[in-house]
Amino acid sequence: MERLYPRFIIIHHTAGFDVPALTIDSYHAKEGFGVKITSPKSLVDEYIR
Repeated sequence: MERLYPRFIIIHHTAGFDVPALTIDSYHAKEGFGVKITSPKSLVDEYIR
């Protein structure tokens, strides 16, 4: 699960780059991932790079 964790962040941010982390949290909760993304946006930007 941890390996896919960054990929999910990238997927959401490529679809809508300015999507807030809170929205991603809700999406993952609905999809049943049960993972709360609490990474700051700066960390998310590093994944995209």
